[in-house]
Amino acid sequence: RLTELAEQELGEHGARWAAPDDLAQECALEAVKALQAGQIRTEDELVGHAALRIRWRAIDIVRQHQHEAGWSAVPPGHVAQASSLSGKLNRKDLAADLERRLGWLNPRDADIVMRVAIEGYTQTEVAAQLKTTPDAIRKRYQRSLQRMGVTP
Repeated sequence: RLTELAEQELGEHGARWAAPDDLAQECALEAVKALQAGQIRTEDELVGHAALRIRWRAIDIVRQHQHEAGWSAVPPGHVAQASSLSGKLNRKDLAADLERRLGWLNPRDADIVMRVAIEGYTQTEVAAQLKTTPDAIRKRYQRSLQRMGVTP
C-alpha cells in the first residue's frame, strides 16, 4: 500500500530519481521509530504518519531535482494562452486541459488546486486537512493558478 502511494506521489519524473519501494520502506521505518518513541499509538496513525512522510519526501525529491536541472514549474514552450479555464471549450476539453495543467505542478500543489477548485473545499478547510495555515494554502493556491496560466 505504501509503495503504491510512493509511486503515485513521485509520479513519472520522481520515479527517475528515487525507487518507490525504497521511499516507502524508509518512511515506514521512520513511522515505526515514532511508534516505539510513543509518538504514535494506533496502526491507523502509523500508516498515516508513513503516508505523510512519503508525500513530503516525494515533494522534496522532485523539487530538488527540478532545481538542480534548472526546470521551471511550467514546461518550456508552454505559455498560458487563456486567462481562465472557461471559454468555448466543452467539458471533455476542459477536463483534458485541467489534467494537463495540473501536471505542471508538484503533487502537493496539484492536490490543493483539486481540493479547492474541483472538490469545493474552502482554503481554510484545506489548511485544516493538511495541518497548515490558511495563508500558506492561499499563497500556494494563487501561485499554482499562476503556474497553470489561470487568473485567480
